[in-house]
Amino acid sequence: MREIRFAKATVVVVVALAQFGCGKGNDGDQYIGKWARVSGQDYKDIVISRNGSGNDFYVSHREDQYNDDGNKVGTVMRQQPATIVDGKMIVSSSIQYAMTIDKSNGHLVTPGSEFEREK
Repeated sequence: MREIRFAKATVVVVVALAQFGCGKGNDGDQYIGKWARVSGQDYKDIVISRNGSGNDFYVSHREDQYNDDGNKVGTVMRQQPATIVDGKMIVSSSIQYAMTIDKSNGHLVTPGSEFEREK
């Protein structure tokens, strides 16, 4: 009888540890990488990287720089902070917006654009 109780207790502890070990720390991993635009008017490509080991990320993109005459003079890399909330990546910029991953095709969807992961 004691052996059965001990076995049950052991199973409960193992299951509990396995569930806590698979916590929400990896929710944002599906977003990390370089993404190329396939439709829309957004940036040509974006790069999503982790900022530390928590729930903080950077969404980076290149912006063209123009002089007063309207001629392109270069590019600059911009980074925007982001976090994962309920499985969506919330990006903090002048206007906060959400990005999601379309489960049917694996594309990253932003308001007005769609990106696919670069290989």
